[in-house]
Amino acid sequence: MKVPMVKVTTLAALATAGLLATPVLAHADDATDAKDAKILLMLDASGSMNQKDPSGLTKIEAAKKALTATVGSIPEQSQVGLRVYGATVNTPKPTKQSCTDTQLVHPVAAVDKPGLVKAIGSFKAVGDTPIAYSLGQAAKDLGTDGKRHIILVSDGEESCSADPCAEVKKLVGLGIDLQVDTVGFAVNQTARRQLQCIAQASNGSYYDAKDAGALQSSLSKLSTRAARSFTLSGKPVTGTAAPQEAPLVAPGQYVDRMPTSPSATVKRHYRLQRTIPGSSMRFSVLGRPPMLSNAYESIDAPKMTTRMLLPTGAVCSMTTSTWLESGVAMTLTGQAYADPQDPKAQFPTEESKACAEATEMYAELTYPAVKFGQIPIEIRVAEEASPLDLASLPDGAKELPERNSKPSPAKGTPVKVDGGAGFSNATPVQPGTYQTNVVPGETVYFKVPVAYGQSLRHALDGIDVLGRPQFQEMTNLDVLTIRQTTFAPDGTPFTPGFDNRLVIEANGQPSKFYRPVAVTPAVNYRNRWDTPAPSGGGRGFALAGDYYVAVSVERSPRSAQFDGTDIPVRFSIAVDGEAAEPPATGPRPTASDASHTPSDTPEASASSTPEDTSSQTASQEPTQPTDDGSKGDPKAIGGAMLVLAALAGGGAYLVRRRR
Repeated sequence: MKVPMVKVTTLAALATAGLLATPVLAHADDATDAKDAKILLMLDASGSMNQKDPSGLTKIEAAKKALTATVGSIPEQSQVGLRVYGATVNTPKPTKQSCTDTQLVHPVAAVDKPGLVKAIGSFKAVGDTPIAYSLGQAAKDLGTDGKRHIILVSDGEESCSADPCAEVKKLVGLGIDLQVDTVGFAVNQTARRQLQCIAQASNGSYYDAKDAGALQSSLSKLSTRAARSFTLSGKPVTGTAAPQEAPLVAPGQYVDRMPTSPSATVKRHYRLQRTIPGSSMRFSVLGRPPMLSNAYESIDAPKMTTRMLLPTGAVCSMTTSTWLESGVAMTLTGQAYADPQDPKAQFPTEESKACAEATEMYAELTYPAVKFGQIPIEIRVAEEASPLDLASLPDGAKELPERNSKPSPAKGTPVKVDGGAGFSNATPVQPGTYQTNVVPGETVYFKVPVAYGQSLRHALDGIDVLGRPQFQEMTNLDVLTIRQTTFAPDGTPFTPGFDNRLVIEANGQPSKFYRPVAVTPAVNYRNRWDTPAPSGGGRGFALAGDYYVAVSVERSPRSAQFDGTDIPVRFSIAVDGEAAEPPATGPRPTASDASHTPSDTPEASASSTPEDTSSQTASQEPTQPTDDGSKGDPKAIGGAMLVLAALAGGGAYLVRRRR
């Protein structure tokens, strides 16, 4: 059933609010088109594929049948190829020849469905299983640029000496933008663990296919999702280790690669300029680091810190984003701000005044010692003019909405939808009730516009157990955990503590101890000052625009039997409150500009675009702040606000210290 599209008015709303840039996170028109997707199907043609599958076909016959059917569902604009391994060399034991037995039987090119079907029928299953070597060759098949996606189908583990999981980690560590989804075709537990490791190392998903029908379903779904996989877009920029050498980033959207080191903390800096007196400067970053290991969960995760600094070293704001391994591929976000002075602040600090009036500032990203290689990141910079009558604005939300204080908005029969792979291609949805399929370890994204004066209500309602004995046979020892996270337009996450979980227990029924209904504060300009920080911080909920809902299924030892299984998750969305006009905005003179006339101030331009300024350097060398951002008097700066959140499936904990 086709989902009705939502008319996206975010750009107009943000232009009215005085933003000089595109919205802080990507919209549908920012998403990478399917023509940019490079997909390589990779099939096991080893001798074991001649065994019978439960349908009565040999595995190779079933795989060819599934691949042929899948070709019809591949988006027309995609670039697709096919590689096989084990199809030519038949030896009693692995040899150098059999361990390099891999062929590209159809090149990665504009989709040629007749050519793909012909290639699928051109080989037999005869040899060994050189997965690692084939993955290395597959990376070459996909070229040196763009998002590269491999869909690997295998019925067994590596038969040569190499480690395919290590090979994928090496490729990702080199900065190759590669995602590998794997399908285990009637595999044993050893092969399943290896294929899961391959997928996890590249933020892919593992699917379990017990027979030909399940294989065809998995391949069809994966080929469609591969055409709209997690993407980053923007103008290339290179941050610098030293702030005095940082490139100037005007309002707009950028991409960079954040290096990491296994032995030292790494920092990257970007320079921003305020052009409208009294405006809010916003810097947002998002990316997707790889999982650290095969463990289901770890609390010893590294923290990415995002700070807004003045040339003096004063800290205007800071967000610390912690990556937690819970077997979930999640988007990691960070935000930093330099806001106008709160006119209702009883005891404004000198630093808050300086941050409100500064014309030049720096955004700083810090990653501790961790062996990630390079992490592709997307950066959004925006300048938001403040309301003209700032002092008379109504108060923001003094309290966060009480957890689960409102009922689920579920009504009627759920509409089946496929979620996007990230913010850039999140599936637009209207308020309503939906069902989406998610495999453990996967996260899917949806977006809905929320206007000024409105709030978003999102609920996890359960899973569809009808006709699914695997769920109905669950016991008290089995636990399946589904999580939700709501993101504001700038990527600020909001998770209502442990209540963001839907826990499925015996007989596939939700636990009565969890009622996961998340409600964001109604959008209000003063939420940036008045509202207590929710899990992950509160400033983003001062913004109208596209709000993002992430749904993920956690991998854990108590749900291991569901690894690779589609979980039919039901959720519902409502937008509460009447849309209101945002307050009128415009440039306001600062104390230092009191003698200026209105014509002396720069005019806002909604069409401002990023300039190629990567070679420009800052004119003033800042004082280096300490690593913990503690420059200045902590009492004067303000108390730290500690927020604990499990970011959509335990994806991240965020701690915001707002000064």
